Amino acid sequence: MGTGFLVVYPWLATCNHVLVKAFKNKKATDCLEAGELEGIVIDFPVHSGFSQQLFRGQLHTSKPKLELATLNDIEDIALLKLEPFNKSDSIDCYLSWMAPIKYEQSLDEYVEKSFLTKGFHIDKCDELKGKTQTITTDGRISLPFGDAESIKGASGSPVWCDEAQAIFGMLASQRGEGAETYKNRRVYMIPMYKIMDSCEDLKNTYLEKKKELSNFQIHRNDSFQDDILVELETVFTNSDLLFKGFLKKHRLADELDPYLLVGELKREAQNGLNKIVRNLTIVLRDELEKLENKEDYKTANSLINDAEKAIQRISLLAIHKAEAEALTSSVLYSSSTLNLSLSQQTLGSAETVTAIRMQSLPKYVVSKNRPEVKGKYAFSNFDLEPGIKQESIVDYVCKQFWRIVFPNYSVDAYDEQRLRDQVYAELSADDLKKKNYYLVILINPNCASPLADSEVRQALNKRLPELPIIVLNNATESAVYLSEDRALMAEIYNFYSEVHNYEQRTKQTAPTENKR
Repeated sequence: MGTGFLVVYPWLATCNHVLVKAFKNKKATDCLEAGELEGIVIDFPVHSGFSQQLFRGQLHTSKPKLELATLNDIEDIALLKLEPFNKSDSIDCYLSWMAPIKYEQSLDEYVEKSFLTKGFHIDKCDELKGKTQTITTDGRISLPFGDAESIKGASGSPVWCDEAQAIFGMLASQRGEGAETYKNRRVYMIPMYKIMDSCEDLKNTYLEKKKELSNFQIHRNDSFQDDILVELETVFTNSDLLFKGFLKKHRLADELDPYLLVGELKREAQNGLNKIVRNLTIVLRDELEKLENKEDYKTANSLINDAEKAIQRISLLAIHKAEAEALTSSVLYSSSTLNLSLSQQTLGSAETVTAIRMQSLPKYVVSKNRPEVKGKYAFSNFDLEPGIKQESIVDYVCKQFWRIVFPNYSVDAYDEQRLRDQVYAELSADDLKKKNYYLVILINPNCASPLADSEVRQALNKRLPELPIIVLNNATESAVYLSEDRALMAEIYNFYSEVHNYEQRTKQTAPTENKR
């Protein structure tokens, strides 16, 4: 008949034209009556956890194909509520199931995306890959298949978006179905938002499950921004050296107090942060030289700590309010991965963007191998050892994160459940100082990393579903920077270089108890 997929238990989605094939004298343009579907058995033969159970289906939504559908019409969708035939059987594995869903009403967001779809294709293998093409007049998305691929039996298959790491559509139709050959046939998908919008009960069940699986207490974005500004004001209030030195270097009026200074920095940040960070670096360098000459290492280390706090908080102003709101409004809070896909026009490093999205403070560290900064608790495919084999990459990444999360424990003590629990505990903490663990992956035509393979990332997601994964698509040089932020990241790198140079100079002379 066709294929279907579980969105969130007990809701199963498929195409209406798949379902009508089970009834005599019914056409794809016919609406089916709601109620129990007698004589139809539903199973999940390729899922090891679900394959022992058989289900009956209660038809809840029947949206038939329309002869002349328009852009926003919802059509060819059927939604069933499942119920096990044997009610005494355990269905625990179903109750916790929730597919990662990309809900996006802008059709432009579905175009030119890498996808994978699996279903019960009769004539070909069960997997098709490609890149989505154009938007049709009836609001479907064209897929790049034609006479070379037959997808009989695949209607109703979920379509997975590699960039979003989520299901973003359902394979639905072939144009020219009455044609004798496949020559004029084209394949299309229905955007996922139409499926979710076709049934309020499904949408509400999904949102409730999403909320249930989460312990997150998300701030309103305005509150988060206010918290950052208050903390920045506190830094300048507590550090007279940093405050007065910055006022002088930045050519600001002496009568400004920390509150007014922060307001000035907020306004100036809209035009860029490079000058602000550069002047903070110069103030730090000059004051450290004076303190080093006085052998006042305790004050020097306090100054470094205060300057680093200022840099962390100021860097969050790099992303403008509207962009920050867009990042936080689309956060997927669940027990599964955060999964970010960032365009090359996004401002800020991966660490900055993740910090804003997670509503935490960025914790930068200078890379040991490259002249750049990244997240203190991050790992990128540039950190992989050369020659690592694809079949061992998932295990390798898991153990690399063990070293980051538990630096005082040997990798021989690796405990995957403990690692997952700790990553999730930080991910869900309502605390600006929580640790930002994430994996950042560069994908470009010249990238030889095994992590560029979507199947490898999916395997990693199964092992560490709590670990946020950031995919930088079409990046040209670095898995740490996005194209628009290189100048700012260079200034932040210079700041940390000054800190490193001071610590190297004073390694032998500064008292141990005064070191950071």
